[in-house]
Amino acid sequence: MNLTLKWIAAAAVTALTATAAQAQLSKMDTSLAGSSLAFIALDTTGTPTSLFVNLGYLMTDFDPGSVLAGSGQNVVWNFNNNTVLENGAAKSGTFNWSGQFGTFDAVAQAPETRFAVIGGLDDQGTGQAFHLSTGKPTALNIANQINTGATANMVLVNDLYTNSANKGTLGAPGAGAFAQVGGGLVATGYVGNPGLFGASGNWRTNLSWNATALEGNSTDFYYLGSADTYTVDKIDGAFSYNAGVLTWQTVAAPIPEPSVYALFASGLAVLGFVGRRRRKQD
Repeated sequence: MNLTLKWIAAAAVTALTATAAQAQLSKMDTSLAGSSLAFIALDTTGTPTSLFVNLGYLMTDFDPGSVLAGSGQNVVWNFNNNTVLENGAAKSGTFNWSGQFGTFDAVAQAPETRFAVIGGLDDQGTGQAFHLSTGKPTALNIANQINTGATANMVLVNDLYTNSANKGTLGAPGAGAFAQVGGGLVATGYVGNPGLFGASGNWRTNLSWNATALEGNSTDFYYLGSADTYTVDKIDGAFSYNAGVLTWQTVAAPIPEPSVYALFASGLAVLGFVGRRRRKQD
């Protein structure tokens, strides 16, 4: 994994402040503090509607060196009943998603809904920028992302996290959500209709691949770094979303086939036999 020493130091500082930051939305443009991990859903067919959810984790909880990016990890967010299961155990905390999700779900059509998961750390004082984003880029997409230095421009996605005028708020305490329906999408909220979500100079247009996936499908997760060098690295896990349930699942460690165990056992037997013969010869 091609991580810079600056990022490792930033992640260490963020880990110390993670407990406090998870209580409410944490923006990307905060020095040495990774943003809240956010879920975005958008349906612009017919009556446009969008949903922005603070998932209750920091981006450093899912970066390439984190526990949840390791082997066999599973996290399930249920926006219907405000629960999170981490490796089968209920995560403590107050989650307030169901009301806003219900507003979104009453209008959005599943076959037309696209979703994404994003996070970021932009230290605007030093120029360091680190981001997580869903998507299924090709090798050419990744090469273009690195060669154009587009990861440095990801700082512009801060707009999706900012509680500025006409952007709405995510209440604290507890992880929250913000839903929009109809014409108000143009001017309010964190995501908005294609204006805020995909206009020139925004998050989607700073990626060389489509970061969203259709509801009912899964999508990969990528780390983008732009400190001393530009990097794009795949995390060995995927997000899937369906009917208000978001799931993160990493690849489990491979289980050796029985034949491998048999070969290993026979190898030990041979070593034991050779060892006995040598002792007898001595």
